Amino acid sequence: MHMNGPTKFFFDDPAHDRLLAMVLSLGSEVAALREDLHALRSIITERGVVASEEIANYTPSSSALAERDRMRETLVANLLFPLQQECQSLVASIQPGRPTP
Repeated sequence: MHMNGPTKFFFDDPAHDRLLAMVLSLGSEVAALREDLHALRSIITERGVVASEEIANYTPSSSALAERDRMRETLVANLLFPLQQECQSLVASIQPGRPTP
């Protein structure tokens, strides 16, 4: 999930809105991953492709680890998107030679 568009404000403090957006983004990622993981484990164990013990003892290859790193970076970027948006707004509002509030 990647947030686009203007930030919605539901709380008096915009920081709470940003935190809520991050938590909801993380929650949707976790839910989707759980569904996918459950489906994949069910399919491969029911068909006898892999035993449950093999899944638990799996050691990923270097290419699999690299893919996990890319996926993690994307997840973190999406989670931090609301904060990044706020930081960019703050930087844009500061003009050279003008004191910061």
